[in-house]
Amino acid sequence: MRVLLIYSPYTYPHAYALRTELLGITYLAAAVRAAGHEVSILDPTINPPIKLPDGSFFYGGTDEEVRDTIIRQAPDVVGISCHYVFSHQEAFRIASIVKSIDSRIITVLGGLYASVYKERPLLDSDA
Repeated sequence: MRVLLIYSPYTYPHAYALRTELLGITYLAAAVRAAGHEVSILDPTINPPIKLPDGSFFYGGTDEEVRDTIIRQAPDVVGISCHYVFSHQEAFRIASIVKSIDSRIITVLGGLYASVYKERPLLDSDA
């Protein structure tokens, strides 16, 4: 099975955001690999921030970059890590991109947001 794990992009009010490595997704990747599956990680947040018209900053790749990566990787499963509450709309956008490519791709939302809000992501996302 091919698994693609994606860090959710986010918007932040400042050009400098304290960015730290979120280890959960890397632990998950190690466990998936140890179980004999092929796994890749996409971290669009490593791109330089893009200043938005409202003065905030977007940390993440373009929809085209995300779409191209998903198509190139051809995953059976996509896991989206949504650690911050303020990034949940971006996580939903990634899920929508996945489903627009192939509705059969199993799409999972994880991270702090999904753990705390449990059913809410299912109600709030159209993906």
